[in-house]
Amino acid sequence: MTLSYDIRDSATYPSGVAVIHFNERDLNRSLEDDFRNTVAVLSLKNTNRIVLDVSGAESIDSYFFSLLVQIHRELKPGQGRIAVTGVGGHLKQVFRTVRLDEVFTIHDTLLDAIEEVERSDD
Repeated sequence: MTLSYDIRDSATYPSGVAVIHFNERDLNRSLEDDFRNTVAVLSLKNTNRIVLDVSGAESIDSYFFSLLVQIHRELKPGQGRIAVTGVGGHLKQVFRTVRLDEVFTIHDTLLDAIEEVERSDD
């Protein structure tokens, strides 16, 4: 499996935040099924506040960016939130170029991203 996730326990993180770790260097169309299945499992567990940790990624293609936006739109009606962490160097510039830094909040640390999706109510 190319993705792993963990759900923060309710004693520590009451809002049920999940962190999805991408273990692939290239985030592209080949990850769609794993990503969608992971989000579906989280949804069944009533977890709709998600942090995407892309610290292992070196590239993201346009299809994967589109997939991120689709999942963001699917989560939003149920008060779902997505924050992104681990975006460095070249990827940070790509996020800015395609203006996804205006769609997703990008954080320098995993803890900052978790705290943002916990407190966000919009």
